[in-house]
Amino acid sequence: MEPRVILGFGKSIYYYTAGKGQPLVLIHGYQADARIWKLVVPLLEKKYQLIVPDLPGHGKSPLLGNVNSMDKLAELVYKICLSLGLNGVSVAGHSMGGFVAIALAEKYPTYIDSLALINSHPFADSITKSLARNREAEIIKEGKKHMLLRNFVKKVFSQPGIENAKGKMELATRIALSQPDEGMLADLSGMMLRKDQREVISKSRFHTLFIAGKNDEELVKIIPFCEGRKGTKLIQLENSGHLSILEQPETVAKLLEDFVK
Repeated sequence: MEPRVILGFGKSIYYYTAGKGQPLVLIHGYQADARIWKLVVPLLEKKYQLIVPDLPGHGKSPLLGNVNSMDKLAELVYKICLSLGLNGVSVAGHSMGGFVAIALAEKYPTYIDSLALINSHPFADSITKSLARNREAEIIKEGKKHMLLRNFVKKVFSQPGIENAKGKMELATRIALSQPDEGMLADLSGMMLRKDQREVISKSRFHTLFIAGKNDEELVKIIPFCEGRKGTKLIQLENSGHLSILEQPETVAKLLEDFVK
């Protein structure tokens, strides 16, 4: 991928491009950066112009403030797309990247051609989830991020013991451990503050694809929301957890190809 830089909110924000064709933005999630799409990009770059940002406080992009609000991150992604002269884009977001993608769709609805949410959802945090995020923030502040992340990566893989999972788990762990504490804390704050976005999906002019691992705990929320909803499609992946873009990159890439036309 070719690295590029844009000035966003007074900071040099990094993003990467690859391929030619219809523009497709790939937005990474919490505890990650653009590298998390490493296995998917080669499968899509022959057909799409891929735009893959390092969100603020991730990868090479500096933090903008104490809170990474989904709206502000969405505005930054929009600025990147405009700087490339794009008139409209399709967007795929993984986990927290899906929250950013929905915020992008809400702020700039006519700019979005299609939306894919991978291991993500449109719901606001429950009280239980907010408490869990607060506890996670406390662990990070205590300097125990390494314990938190290693356990998290192992937990979210569907089959951590199978032969080809080890290298992918090591990649996810390495990426997660390289993220600055301040960026992770800003993400947690931003995710807790976001509002419910179901109406954005329900009233959108574009179609939305949900890709979810059957062993992802978030799946239980998505199924009833998608059932019978016009313009919304849910694909459940066998033997996949919360990191489907690493566990099953070929399947995810094929689903995106079939959806983003």
